[in-house]
Amino acid sequence: MCRWFPESEGQAWEHGDYRFLIAEFGTEAGLAFVQIWSEPFDSEAIVEISSGRYGPLPLTALAPRKRARILRERGFSIPRSGRHNWSKTVGSLDESGCTAIAQEMLVILREAFGYDGSQALELTTGHSTRLVMAEVLSALRVDRLGQILRGMGIRIEREESADPADAWRCGTNAGHHFHAGLRCPVDGAEEGLFEVLSLRASAEEPCSKPEHIFSVLRDFAPFLSPQLLPDARLVLARNELLAGGVTPRAVQAVLRKWMQQLDAALAALGAKPATCRAATRLPREG
Repeated sequence: MCRWFPESEGQAWEHGDYRFLIAEFGTEAGLAFVQIWSEPFDSEAIVEISSGRYGPLPLTALAPRKRARILRERGFSIPRSGRHNWSKTVGSLDESGCTAIAQEMLVILREAFGYDGSQALELTTGHSTRLVMAEVLSALRVDRLGQILRGMGIRIEREESADPADAWRCGTNAGHHFHAGLRCPVDGAEEGLFEVLSLRASAEEPCSKPEHIFSVLRDFAPFLSPQLLPDARLVLARNELLAGGVTPRAVQAVLRKWMQQLDAALAALGAKPATCRAATRLPREG
C-alpha cells in the first residue's frame, strides 16, 4: 500500500497515482475508522482517524476526552473546529515500517474505539490517479491564441498587419497593454501552425533610466528581453517555446507571469506602458 517500487513505474503505477486503505467497523453512533494515504516519491504517508465530526452523532465507543488523549499520545492532531479528522504523517516506509503502521492502526481501533475482534472489520483499498485528460498544445494558431486570451478576460483586437508575430493587440482593466502573436512556423505541418508564443510591449514615453535597463531586468524580470528605439522608448519582449507540449492553462500562466514582470520592470525603470492603439509598430527580431 505504501511502497512504490521504482522498477514497477510505468507498469504498476504512474506519476500522479495514489493509494489508500480504510479499516472500519460499526458502532452505535456510526462508523469508526482508520485510513492511510500514500503517493509515489513521498517519504511519508498520511494516517487519519475518524473524529466523528462528519456524522450526525459523536462516536461514543469511548469518552471523547479519553480518545483524544490516546490519539495525542500517538502523535495525532486535529484543528479545534471544522470538519476534520485526526491525522499525522508517518515515515520509514520500508517493509518493517509498513508493518508497524498496520499494527498501530489495529491498536488505535482497539484502544480508541473499543474494537475487540468480535465486530466485522471491513477493509477498503483503492488505487487511482490525480491526472486528468487535458488538451496539450505543441503549436498554436492565431485564432486559438485569441481564444486563450479572451478566456483570461483580456480585451483583444486583431492587428491590421498580416504578420502573426503581431496578431493581437491586448489590454486589461489593470492597465496592461501589449501585443501577443506567434512565430516560427512548424516545419512540415499545415499552414498557420506556429511553435513560439511572442509577447511584446512598448513604453509610452522615453525611458528615464536607460543605463539601468539590464540590471533592473535581471532583478525584476529576467525572462524579458529589452530593446531601445531610436527615441529612447523601451520595448520589452518574451518568446515562449510551445514545441515540447503545454496545456492552455500553462499558456495562461505564462501570460500572467508576463504581465506581472512587465509591471515590475516598467515601474522600476520609471516607464509607462503604451496603450494598445497608441503602441508603435514593434521592431522585428533577427
